[in-house]
Amino acid sequence: RMPSTSAQHTVEDFVKQLERMSESHQLEMNEMQRSHQLEMEALQHELSLERDKKEKDKARKEVASQDKFLSQMRELEKKFNTDLKEKDDELQKVMQRNEGMRLKM
Repeated sequence: RMPSTSAQHTVEDFVKQLERMSESHQLEMNEMQRSHQLEMEALQHELSLERDKKEKDKARKEVASQDKFLSQMRELEKKFNTDLKEKDDELQKVMQRNEGMRLKM
């Protein structure tokens, strides 16, 4: 036998309500996906900025480190040249003394 019209209406209302809930849920899901996507893009952007900054800092540090290394090398070279000149002067004195002694003999 056919269900009564009031029961029919109740079922139809229930189905419509489910459809509305489903649509509303779908809209919410779409919105959530969209905002999630935007957040991901923003984070991606932040991450790449951070990476660029790190790269630049690293490059700057490397340059500073190279400058420091070069200046240390220059200092060592200066010291070496000074020491070398002192040794050379000492050697000259010793040779002159030897020459003087030889002449006296």
